[in-house]
Amino acid sequence: MRWLRAPHLHARNGTAHVHAKEKALSARNEIAQGIDPIVQRKAAISSLRAQQATEKTFEQAAQGYLAAHGDTWRNPKHRAQWKNTLETYAYPHMGKLLVRDVAQEHVMAALTPIWKTKTETATRLRG
Repeated sequence: MRWLRAPHLHARNGTAHVHAKEKALSARNEIAQGIDPIVQRKAAISSLRAQQATEKTFEQAAQGYLAAHGDTWRNPKHRAQWKNTLETYAYPHMGKLLVRDVAQEHVMAALTPIWKTKTETATRLRG
């Protein structure tokens, strides 16, 4: 006997019986066309997770970087300087922006006010 690989579809969690039957019929049709609905659903979930990973704000990405690489800096004071510099100068200009939306204008808005007065800080912030 050949086992049919299909997702479990039945009326539960508020799903109407008719809706569950429609989804089951759709899944059977996909299987008949050579499409594995389970693989298709996993691919959709993977794609969504990948998209959500790119939907981080600059502040979230910077905090993630500091958490991942902060231990590589020998001096705890250096770690604190990075954190404070970002909080003081970068986050107000681009902290809430999605990483993909950060443009040169945002970087310049953070650097320009401190470029001549705090050259070392601006150089560190620039990267």
